[in-house]
Amino acid sequence: MTPADLKAYLDNLIRKNLQISTMIWGPPGIGKSSIVRQIAQEYDIDFKGSVPPKPLSVGV
Repeated sequence: MTPADLKAYLDNLIRKNLQISTMIWGPPGIGKSSIVRQIAQEYDIDFKGSVPPKPLSVGV
């Protein structure tokens, strides 16, 4: 799926108010979160992107 295809897919879900779970998978750095963030801003939807895990503190 190209970035344009992903954007069109997400646009369609939102316009039709289809509330389904969607997994977006791919290697790091290809823009998955950026596309979702862009769509969320266009539709004024709160977006909470993935956050990398915090390192464990051992012996502190």
